[in-house]
Amino acid sequence: MARNKAVVLDDRRARRLARELGLEVIGTLAILRRLYETGILRVTPSKLYQRLLGLGFYIDKELFNRVVGPTVPDNDD
Repeated sequence: MARNKAVVLDDRRARRLARELGLEVIGTLAILRRLYETGILRVTPSKLYQRLLGLGFYIDKELFNRVVGPTVPDNDD
């Protein structure tokens, strides 16, 4: 397997297999965090979370809050 190869994966089993194959694994939230850190992404974490849900993404809210930034609590939180 070639070195210095990275894949973007969020599925747990796919991430595990990719690591076993020697690939660097990065997830969607890590990419979003890097975009925030560089100032490219300017929407609030709360709005971003809602947009991702609206697009059909499943992202655990607690994980999102830890990695990207806090969202505004929902009424049912």
